[in-house]
Amino acid sequence: MTCFLALFSDKKAESLTTELLQAHVNHLQSLSNRGVLRCCGPFANNQGAMQLLECSDRQTAEQLIKADPFIAAGYYKQFQLQEVIEANAANEWLLQDPQTRQNLIP
Repeated sequence: MTCFLALFSDKKAESLTTELLQAHVNHLQSLSNRGVLRCCGPFANNQGAMQLLECSDRQTAEQLIKADPFIAAGYYKQFQLQEVIEANAANEWLLQDPQTRQNLIP
């Protein structure tokens, strides 16, 4: 599985209704129950939000993001989707990762 970070922006705050919020929460709960959603939440400055998804591929992650009622209804007008190479103890914090090695100054 691959991690994807979705960054939501260009919020249309005046369009948030109770129904839209509940639909969004239901979507997040569904993703969580399926083991796809690793982390999510709004930014403290109230200007955007993020979701960290674990999916088999980019196309699946994009489909899940587009199915989010906040995106589908235009509450957030834009999103960016980036694949994340997770650093952790199991992969030695990417010390031997090809991308890390490529970026080192010889």
